Amino acid sequence: MSDAISLGLSALARLQSGDGSFPLFRRAGSSEWHRCGSLFSTAYVMLGAGRLLPKENAARAAAFILGERRPDGLWEYDPALGIPPDADSTACALAALALHGITAPLAEGAGLLRSFWREGTGPFRTWRAGGKWSLPERDEAVVNCNILLALRLLGSPATPPEEAAVFDLLRRTPGPARYYCAAATMAHAARRAGLGWDRLPAVATARPPAGDLIAAAQWLCASPTADAGLVDAVLSAQQPDGRWRIGPWVTGAGTPQPFWGSPAITTALALEALTRHETA
Repeated sequence: MSDAISLGLSALARLQSGDGSFPLFRRAGSSEWHRCGSLFSTAYVMLGAGRLLPKENAARAAAFILGERRPDGLWEYDPALGIPPDADSTACALAALALHGITAPLAEGAGLLRSFWREGTGPFRTWRAGGKWSLPERDEAVVNCNILLALRLLGSPATPPEEAAVFDLLRRTPGPARYYCAAATMAHAARRAGLGWDRLPAVATARPPAGDLIAAAQWLCASPTADAGLVDAVLSAQQPDGRWRIGPWVTGAGTPQPFWGSPAITTALALEALTRHETA
């Protein structure tokens, strides 16, 4: 397994672009993948396998993330989409920067995230813009877990009411979260945020099929115990050049339905999973 991890890290470093970002691709329905804005993929890579990269690679990625920050302190998923800045992009960017020691520019980060709190009993909204963007149906379990992670890394951990609202949203989510393709993403995000495995709903902790590479990797990242079958499935999916293939990771509304993914995302998740269970 150590050889696979070493080969994968070299591949992940090669996937990094000259500007420090890790590329993200979009497709509509079954069309071909086309490159798009890479802020969110870069932040997500940095939250997991980014910690395994050489310091120089991590520093370039962090500089890219910081350079994408808006004047209002928020981050947006992809400016080309023309949608408001969202809590998920902001939380993941803040968490990635804090995790890699860049804290001075983030003093107001916790307050920014808490500005997404739904008045009353929560949970956190995905968008704080008005109209359709703030409908309760857009509240999302993984987004809320990513906010808890960022709050903890920023030194302002979730309050009991905030954590309770996130657990309630996890329990009310019947399957994959609204914007993520795999139900195991909920378990991965919740565990990364410090929430206990035993308190998560069964839909989040259910073992995914070995053929669902992204879900298998995320489940292994979250599970307190290793699963030899899923570990073998991740190992066998590694390509000769060390990377793992692109696959649907994030989704959204539209006809045909859009999907986002990246070999950098899949590779980072596979590396995070294998590293976690390397000695299991």
